[in-house]
Amino acid sequence: MTLTSIALSFSLAATAAAAPGVGLNGDTCADALVVGLGANAFDSTGNTNSGFHDPSCESRDGFEDIWFVYTAAQTGIATVNTCGSDFDTVLRVLEGPDCATLTCLAGNDDACQTSTGSNFASEVQVPVVVGQQYFIHVEGWGSGQQGVGILDISQSLGEDCSDAIAVADGITPFDTTGYTDSGFYDGSCASQDGDGDIWFVYTAAASGNTTFETCGSDFDTVLRLFEGPDCASLTCLEGNDDACELSFGTNNYASRISPFLTAGTSYLIQVEGWGAGDQGAFDLTISAPDPTPPNDECSDAIALAEGTSGPFLTGGASLVDPFACGGGGAPDVWFTYTPAVNGNFTISLCGSDYDTAMELFSGDCGALNLLECNDDFCGLQSGVTYCGIAGETYTFRVGGFNGSTGTVLVDIDNTGLNFDATAITTFEGGNGLNVGGTVYFDGTFTQDCPVATLGANVQFTNVGDPVLVNVYTNPAGRTGNQNDPAGWTLLGTASGIANAPGVATVLVPDAPMTFAAGFTGIAIEFVTTGVVYTNGNGTNETTTSPDGVISLSLGESNPSAFGAGLFSPRIWNGWIMRQLTIGNEYCPQPLNSTGGISTLSASGSDVAGDDCITLTATNLPADSFGYFICGQTQAMLPAFGGFVCIGGNVGRGVGGGILNSGATGSMSVTTSLNLPQPSGAVQVMAGDTWNFQAINRDTIGGTATATFTNAVEILFQ
Repeated sequence: MTLTSIALSFSLAATAAAAPGVGLNGDTCADALVVGLGANAFDSTGNTNSGFHDPSCESRDGFEDIWFVYTAAQTGIATVNTCGSDFDTVLRVLEGPDCATLTCLAGNDDACQTSTGSNFASEVQVPVVVGQQYFIHVEGWGSGQQGVGILDISQSLGEDCSDAIAVADGITPFDTTGYTDSGFYDGSCASQDGDGDIWFVYTAAASGNTTFETCGSDFDTVLRLFEGPDCASLTCLEGNDDACELSFGTNNYASRISPFLTAGTSYLIQVEGWGAGDQGAFDLTISAPDPTPPNDECSDAIALAEGTSGPFLTGGASLVDPFACGGGGAPDVWFTYTPAVNGNFTISLCGSDYDTAMELFSGDCGALNLLECNDDFCGLQSGVTYCGIAGETYTFRVGGFNGSTGTVLVDIDNTGLNFDATAITTFEGGNGLNVGGTVYFDGTFTQDCPVATLGANVQFTNVGDPVLVNVYTNPAGRTGNQNDPAGWTLLGTASGIANAPGVATVLVPDAPMTFAAGFTGIAIEFVTTGVVYTNGNGTNETTTSPDGVISLSLGESNPSAFGAGLFSPRIWNGWIMRQLTIGNEYCPQPLNSTGGISTLSASGSDVAGDDCITLTATNLPADSFGYFICGQTQAMLPAFGGFVCIGGNVGRGVGGGILNSGATGSMSVTTSLNLPQPSGAVQVMAGDTWNFQAINRDTIGGTATATFTNAVEILFQ
């Protein structure tokens, strides 16, 4: 190569860089013509097809093409079009450091008119960053479609208020090199009347204090934020001159403001140099407040099930009362949990990313009763363990210690759950029936099966509404009997509080409910809500509890119990959980006034450290007063025609004092193991043996008397 050819090459490159739209013919990406803002005339006559095609950008694979390269004059949205060109165009804008690594940003075939009036010219809008280069590919739609065209590039430069650049949350780079002063000055915002300014428009996504800053900029800045219907009537909200460091030195000459903004409102931002010559590169950083979480109020608490849920954010929540155990107040969020069985459950926030605090309540939002409060359970994260009652909804509030906020993970573990003794169908259904809908299936039980809870997927109700179901059995099975009430017997009712569809609603028997050993048809009528079901597919039409006690064959549904119409096969979404008992029964009793024998059972945990058991007495005289007793000595003392089965020191009123058996003739308590004794409460320890019994008033032959249940002995581990 001669020196002349070298000089000529540099001369051509310099010409291409200096004059937009002039240079090599752009026949390949490597020969792309340099273009700038405005209308760039070109002529692709004689160009060939470079072979480039990216269908993700625009599916049409055109013919003869021409290439351009544009370096963004400013950050923002650039509009690129070929409107007014003489031929049918296909347009693509691509990003990349070179022709070998291009990424599609946008593409278009038809968007605006050619010079002949047909709508075959193209247009796209793409986000661009100041100083970065973008390749523009224009090709003819068909063979021979080439010639004279116009490539127009426009974007807001923010040189005055009316040309403000739209910005969003995050860090966005800009460059004001060469900018002049728009002439706008509001000394009430920041007193310094600077020079060389740039304008932005920002629409708040959330209400709250939003931070704008130029920290790390290359020059001394002044920052102002305004609201107003237009540029002619702006009102200053906040301004700042010096707040944080520049990109060099330790001078705090960059700016920061944090005004309160209203969601959906647009605001204008002015950034200018402090004095003449103060211009150049800077990042505009916008940090919006966290959005208000959907469970900011107790009334909007999110229902959670066992397992880990989250993440949840507390930063945008409202600031309310201090936590009883967690220092000052902090933004909080609310949740509920409904245990499926009696027994201990633990709610922990382990894995959350900040110093948390939490409170656990019983009762409704308008009358909450504080049960537990915890600050530090696992490191700086919180947790509580509580002896819960099946079917009762507990509300818990999660916040931070002394105002801390962050991301929350919630883990719920219920030690009382025993899914080995549970037949679960599915919760994958999206179909369902209105109020009164009924599901049918068959059950086989290898032993008598007392029901701890039923689980159900309900719909056509609001979260928190009461749910009631009737449970029927038919020893002849369901087949052929779904539309005939004859042969069906009401086994009992179960009720609970509705969760959202897809989250199990826990239904607790309103009176002890037991499926007898053997085969039976089962019908569940949803009295107050709809029921969700899944279409049968063969493999989902049978299910068995892991312990083999409960087997279900599913099933059909219809709009009303034993009424017309039948949908088949249909799989109800739910479970039957068998109540597991602890301890050994002793001291049988004679008949009471009902003609039956009063019976006591214990459930929960026989581990002393779990500190939670449930005592249930059944077959009692209806609407009779009674209580539970306990002690460590067994006896068989005759009394009122029955036997008191506990001697020595006897504690009365275990778990709740005087109770009433109600219409169902049953009573139940879930209690900690801090048990009553004549000398005061005693905490059960591992290795202790305790005995429990229930005593109720009764009337036999017109004579007031008492009736006793059997006793249960529990050796605590």
